[in-house]
Amino acid sequence: MGGPLTTQQKEKPFPFLAVWPNQVHFGTIKRYETSYRVVSVMNTGGAGLRIKKVSNLDPDAPFGLSNNTCDNKNLGPGESCSFRVKFSPVGIKDYTSGFEIETDNNDLNSYYTGLIEVKGVSVYNYWAYLLRYNRLSGTLGKASFGQMGAGASSTQNIYVINTSDTEWRDIKLDKSGLPAAYSVTSENCTGKTFGAWGYCHITVKFSPDDDNVRSLNRKYGKYNTVNINTKAAGLNASPRYPEVIESLNFSVPKGVIKLKGRGGIFNRQFYDRATVAVEGEACSKFPVKGVLKSGRYWYFR
Repeated sequence: MGGPLTTQQKEKPFPFLAVWPNQVHFGTIKRYETSYRVVSVMNTGGAGLRIKKVSNLDPDAPFGLSNNTCDNKNLGPGESCSFRVKFSPVGIKDYTSGFEIETDNNDLNSYYTGLIEVKGVSVYNYWAYLLRYNRLSGTLGKASFGQMGAGASSTQNIYVINTSDTEWRDIKLDKSGLPAAYSVTSENCTGKTFGAWGYCHITVKFSPDDDNVRSLNRKYGKYNTVNINTKAAGLNASPRYPEVIESLNFSVPKGVIKLKGRGGIFNRQFYDRATVAVEGEACSKFPVKGVLKSGRYWYFR
């Protein structure tokens, strides 16, 4: 797909299915946890494109779809949809699977089909069994949102378990350590009192935009590029072929929520009882209209 436009391409606009990220890596999570990653889909070409469906290539693997807005979707030029990939392992092993985005045009499927590789690792954790026992869907004590473009968003349920022998009384949340890209959308911790093995949940939303993450990386909004002909590296917000995109630049906002509880019935002082850590990576909006891909490189004509 690289190089100058052909006469036919100049005369007839064509659609292009841009899928990002097309490699979704969950890293390592605990068995019985549930984690999510957002996949953004855009028709970056100049003609209409219809998405038929997003298919799970291995339903027996512990990966699934959530919040899918792409099935049976007509995408005009520059229009987009998205879905979340869910990882809920019940075994202790490395997992690899995939999803496929199909168009409704059989003649174009070989060209416009998006393949997404998904990977994740599951490890043992004693406390994570409480998630299975209580039929809870979420992670323990922390959340990682992976890579996301500005304008996208995702939520994660986080469960906090009292693993000590001290009663946590009259819990309150200290959210002063959360960057602006994060917000608490629901929780049942505030005011709660529970002893060992007790728990509460916090739902955190990661919604990066240019205003709340740009300042964290001076290269934000620009692409790391390489010239296909000269091999020269560059940094450009608007590269044009033969300068192609080598990689994106990410801001990495990290934050914490502290759970504080009173020391006892007659002790009004609050102490730190637990800390919830959240992190995600955010780049400027991607994909964007006009971007194409050939092999491993994204590029603009």
